Amino acid sequence: MFENEKQKSVQQVNAMPFRSGFAPETSKLIDLLKHGKEGETKTDSELYQAIGKDTAPGGKGYSYLASAVRFVEREHGIRWERIPKTGLIKCLDSGEKVEVIRRGRDHIRKTAKKNIVTSKSVKLMDLPNEDRAEYLALQSQAAAVAVMMQPSTTKRLETRGTAPEIDRDRLFAAMEK
Repeated sequence: MFENEKQKSVQQVNAMPFRSGFAPETSKLIDLLKHGKEGETKTDSELYQAIGKDTAPGGKGYSYLASAVRFVEREHGIRWERIPKTGLIKCLDSGEKVEVIRRGRDHIRKTAKKNIVTSKSVKLMDLPNEDRAEYLALQSQAAAVAVMMQPSTTKRLETRGTAPEIDRDRLFAAMEK
């Protein structure tokens, strides 16, 4: 029986596609997830059948799934997310993606506020001269991010109609420089 399982495992790995920079298991999951349709779900059992490893949190295949999900979102614009305690991952629709963005905004704001609290405890006179300018810049950035990430700021931009559609390619190109 053990020899049969080992042979099956070898056959599964041999059948997996190769993608440079990724483990064969990740490549197989990418191929499975890149054709996802909004609202579609995949069970942990389906994912296990695809790569022969448990993709649930804590499983040996969890990191392969995480890498595949990141790649599929970045390269294909398809967002998959785990539904807690169900053994499922779901391909998100546009409304659910907006909720992901909202949660991200809240997380960024929370982090910025923590940095502001930390910055209040810094004694400016204890810093070497070369670090003071950076400290003041970081403190200003944290304050600006906290203000920009407030839900009320989002609401103001929304009601005023002052949030134009972004040319994403141009924005990402500017960030890479």
